[in-house]
Amino acid sequence: MKRFGTLVRALQRQALARGGAPALRQRLSSGADRVLDWRGYESLVSQVGKGLLELGLPPGRPVALLTRPRPEANAAALGAIGAGGVAAFLYEAWPASELRASLARLDPSVVVVEGARELDKLRELAGALPSLRLVVALEPVVAEEKHVRTLDEVVALGSQLADRLWHQSLDRLDPEAPAMLCLGGGMAGEPHAASLSHRALLWTAQRFAEKAEVRPGDALLGRISPSHALGQFLQLWLPLASGAQVVFAQPEQGHFEQLRRERPTIVGVLPEALERLRRGVERRLAREPQAKRKVFDWARRAMLERRRLNESGEPAAGMGRGLLGEMLVLEPLRRELGLERVRMLLVSGAPASQSAIASLASLGVPVCEGYALAEAGGPVALSGASSPAGSQGELLEGIEACVEADGELWMRGPGLCHSYFGDGQASGWLMDGEGWLRTGDLGAIDGAGALRIAGPRTEMLFSRGGERLPPGRLEARLREIPLVGQALVFGAAPRKLAALVALDRAAAIRFARQRGLPEDPEMLASHPALQAALQREIESFNHRAEHAERIDRFALLPQEPQAELGERTSSGAVRRPILAARHRDRIDELLR
Repeated sequence: MKRFGTLVRALQRQALARGGAPALRQRLSSGADRVLDWRGYESLVSQVGKGLLELGLPPGRPVALLTRPRPEANAAALGAIGAGGVAAFLYEAWPASELRASLARLDPSVVVVEGARELDKLRELAGALPSLRLVVALEPVVAEEKHVRTLDEVVALGSQLADRLWHQSLDRLDPEAPAMLCLGGGMAGEPHAASLSHRALLWTAQRFAEKAEVRPGDALLGRISPSHALGQFLQLWLPLASGAQVVFAQPEQGHFEQLRRERPTIVGVLPEALERLRRGVERRLAREPQAKRKVFDWARRAMLERRRLNESGEPAAGMGRGLLGEMLVLEPLRRELGLERVRMLLVSGAPASQSAIASLASLGVPVCEGYALAEAGGPVALSGASSPAGSQGELLEGIEACVEADGELWMRGPGLCHSYFGDGQASGWLMDGEGWLRTGDLGAIDGAGALRIAGPRTEMLFSRGGERLPPGRLEARLREIPLVGQALVFGAAPRKLAALVALDRAAAIRFARQRGLPEDPEMLASHPALQAALQREIESFNHRAEHAERIDRFALLPQEPQAELGERTSSGAVRRPILAARHRDRIDELLR
């Protein structure tokens, strides 16, 4: 128990051990870096916490955070937790209706917002928040309401108060008490707030740090929204367990721009972001003359063969070619792309494209798949060099798993939540009397302990042979088609499969410019030349696919699903029920 303690105590231990070493680094709009060392991080958290105590934060009540990844968001969350609150990150891009539902479920006493835009959203929802006492804006805002404060004001108030009040608050905290509410999927895919204790969060972070060998010298790229379990884990909990620093980039920067500027060692990505990285690599190589592309192809094939030999333990014939290609070809390319220091590219959140994984791995970038749960506050499984391709790797030490007769994966361990906040019925569904938690996902565990996740049980299709078919794997492979930004596969008797395909905007514009076609998404989606090109790609996909996985018909959507319309989760995953309802007539037509 003492090993884990509470979250702010873990921060204090890192501040004592690491002192002036960088903890959080953010690139400002001016181009300068703002660096907060571990002592400064702990000091900022204590000042925020003391300010919240003085402003009357009720103990045990939710504190909602409507923010992007940034150091102030970390400090606000940990300050609220140290002051006795329970933090809950919400996705800032959600539409008003979804924010209203989530905030009404939490009924927070304090809401932390990014700035003026989020404050305006909150004003529209004021009627749904009967317990709201305080709004804290991370950026300067103009507000007449007395209950609206800026973070600077809260910090200034806290700096005037005695440290004794803060230490007394920390002493009252129970490691087994809720510290964080992590919003994610739950029963029948409905969003629920998993209640996670200090001990559970630190336990998972410690076990992951040990398995992945995360060290104080590592730099974690803070890009994923903290409302997602993986983003929250990498930016908040893993650094507390490992002493690694977090680097926050400007949100408007692209992936490679961030990588080149920040040079991280550990990067977490969601499956669609992994696919964008793959496309960026292939576009970069396509600009080279044909002779040089052949050299790159040779080096990448040699790298994959070298990795295969390493993983299988076979004799090292041909290893020299891989090392030569690494030194002369791949290392300079990784340096150009900002990938030369990356020792773990962690992908989690949905089935990932194996083609995208192989593409990055062929550059010498270690790509790991993980299985992250909101109910665990982060990853519970992680693949390694010896893990089978396509698996999510092995469970963290101390996590147990079993597969029920219907194929659903259940788990048990110290890092899992035991209830959903404010929902007794869903909490009763979540866990049985022996501490086993229902994940809601179908999965399998092989003889070596490797985990394979098929996807949510509520989304399973049925193949022509009557077998269950996870749509996520098909959709990940369809996204490998250059023109496809998103794909949703649906099925119905008599065993037909149909796909809704959204164009990748950048690829579609390139296609249009090369052929002198209109660039307007609506006009382009209906143009015969683009439809014919996509038809050829689908036919090629079907030629490579198993008979049960072939797409019978497809329809084009002019744009990818939007989070602002409630069509995506905070992880970027598409909300299948919402898209299915909005395009029901078109789907029914395709499946006739």
